[in-house]
Formats: sequence, structure tokens, C-alpha cells
Amino acid sequence: SEKQDSVLIPSTLLIATVIHTVLVLTALVIFEGAYISELLQSDDLIGFVYTVAVTNGLLEAILAVLIGTPIILALKQVKNNR
Repeated sequence: SEKQDSVLIPSTLLIATVIHTVLVLTALVIFEGAYISELLQSDDLIGFVYTVAVTNGLLEAILAVLIGTPIILALKQVKNNR
């Protein structure tokens, strides 16, 4: 139903974006951790990753909900009108 979609779509976008952020930052630490530490000239790699996750990840998740939800709802409406 439309009421379910208005909750399901934003929550799915939010969760998917957060999972993506966690996976990308985890891969960054695993595969390029030494390079990032050298680039930052710091051993606080976890602090850096946490800062990026909280600032950029949170903003990305909010924007995904604000931008993605109306797009998906509009596409569903177009699909249903065909």
C-alpha cells in the first residue's frame, strides 16, 4: 500500500546507505589502512574512519532519503499508470 511505501522506501534507503558506508570504510581500512595513516601522518585511523562515517555517512544517508524517496514514489506512480 502507499502508506507502507512511505515508510518502507525511506527506511530502506537509509539502511542501505549506512551499510554501504560501513562496507566502503571497512574495505578502506583493510586494504589501504597503512596508506591512509601515512597520508594523514597519524596513527588514529579508526578515529578518522569514525569521523568520516559520522559526518559524510550521516549526510549521505539523509540525502539518499530526501532525494531517493520522491524519485522512487514517482517512478512507481508512472509504472502503475501504464
